[in-house]
Amino acid sequence: MNEIINQKHYKRFSIIFIMMVLISFFDVLSIGSIIPLLTLINESSNNTDGINYLANSLLKEYSYNEKILFISTFILIFFLIKNLITIINTKVISNYLLFFSAELQQRLFEKFIYTNYSNLIKNTSQKYIRDITIETRLIVNSYLSPIFQIIINLITILFFFILLIIYNPKVTIIVLISISIVSLLLIFILKPIIYKFGKIRQDATGKIIGYIKQTYDGIRELKLDHSENFYLNDFKTSIEKLASIGVSRAIYGILPKIIFESLFVFLFVIFIFFSLHSSFNLSESILTLTIYGASALRIIPSANNVIRSYQKVNYAKSALDAVKNYLEKNNIESNDNLSSENTQIIYSEFKSSINLKNINFSYDRKKILENLNLQIEKNKFYVLKGDTGSGKSTLVDIICGLQKANSGKIFIDDKDVNLLNKNWSNKISYIQQNPYIFNLSLAKNISISKNLNEEDYQKIEEIINKVGLSEFVKNLDLGINTLLLDKGLDISGGQKQKISIARALYKDKEIIILDETLSNLDKESKFEILNVLNKFKTTKTIIMISHDEDVLQYADKILLLKDKKIYYET
Repeated sequence: MNEIINQKHYKRFSIIFIMMVLISFFDVLSIGSIIPLLTLINESSNNTDGINYLANSLLKEYSYNEKILFISTFILIFFLIKNLITIINTKVISNYLLFFSAELQQRLFEKFIYTNYSNLIKNTSQKYIRDITIETRLIVNSYLSPIFQIIINLITILFFFILLIIYNPKVTIIVLISISIVSLLLIFILKPIIYKFGKIRQDATGKIIGYIKQTYDGIRELKLDHSENFYLNDFKTSIEKLASIGVSRAIYGILPKIIFESLFVFLFVIFIFFSLHSSFNLSESILTLTIYGASALRIIPSANNVIRSYQKVNYAKSALDAVKNYLEKNNIESNDNLSSENTQIIYSEFKSSINLKNINFSYDRKKILENLNLQIEKNKFYVLKGDTGSGKSTLVDIICGLQKANSGKIFIDDKDVNLLNKNWSNKISYIQQNPYIFNLSLAKNISISKNLNEEDYQKIEEIINKVGLSEFVKNLDLGINTLLLDKGLDISGGQKQKISIARALYKDKEIIILDETLSNLDKESKFEILNVLNKFKTTKTIIMISHDEDVLQYADKILLLKDKKIYYET
């Protein structure tokens, strides 16, 4: 839990705990004050128990009516104090839990965006979405909140049993032993069942998010193929599994209440039966039953809440484990431990060439690159081609500094360097096959910035002219301030590629890498993009992954990745 909760949180816990103790204390005082009141009203002669003895000692100078008035007033005051503290405590707990949930989500999202690329791609997007949006809230609502409930209810039960032990030790010990045995049995039996439900929920929730995301991403193809129901049955299975778990949890959740109430009725009947067959005064027995009945109205719901809250804690344990494991992982990008080779230096400047020598890379014991050698000269246009799965994207990731080679050396201008740093990545723009368009204005999509000044807008306008987006902007209602839809569904593929190139030019990136960028474009759009790129190849180093013959004629050099090595074509 230390990965999730720090010292600041423990201080808040201390305040909440003190308030819980006060609530339980005044709750017990208010109920405990009823005992001497009932004894007075019943005119019972049983004043030997500790509570009545204390009341008589404090009020012995007062008359019968005055005693009743004093005790009734104290009961009212204790109830008012308890309720006031309860309101304050509810505000404190709600404030803490809601802001803690926001803080935890922020921490996970921050961890996610700063996780190094090689570790990031090991998990699916739905796992990250599930952990950040669902598991964090589950930790708060079904783990931390129930823990608070367990604490306050255990304190309440403890105080009430202290009160009852003072009143009647023998009967109270019998009741205490009975409730303890039943509670331990319920916890022991239900714990593994509820934890299993939590794991099933976690798995089903991840699948549901995945089905929604994949259906949305592939909706165009699914509709054209009339396969909208591709994931429908899988979605239905997972959703019904969640519903089934919900029904089972509801049944297991109500079991403790039924069992505790049955136990109380059983003990009540046993006590009546014992009283009738003994020398107990019936009036005294009724008074005892009234006192224990009033206490049971607090103890049974509290015991039931403890068991139910413990069930919630077990149900959310899988969420806690997932978030804790993710926060424990030391996979944040850092310049302090980028390489085990102390002889390597951090990249500073790229003047003439990049040389990869004897590069080896394996993934899951499968060799992708083996003793690969490659030289990339500055301000040249390279086309990289090779069969599917040959390792083109892996090679590009190594050049970008997103992946680290298992062995080999990388030289920039004859200096042995480490590319896993922000100085190097700031020089590279990566344009994927389907460039991502953010749900922001065109200007902010190009700048990837939400704070733009007059100079920024002027620079964006100049770049728009260079990449051939002027006509596109003229047709937009608000020009460069027009909001573009999520994923760019309202603009063409060629326009999206030009926006991506504009991003690279806006950030003044020295190296532009394009990964199968032109494969889905028509011939006209393709040549538009190639002509735009051709304008900048004297000032930018361009590496394009492509098999297209039209692209090859623009290349200064053609690289073939085959048999885990690079071959140069002319």
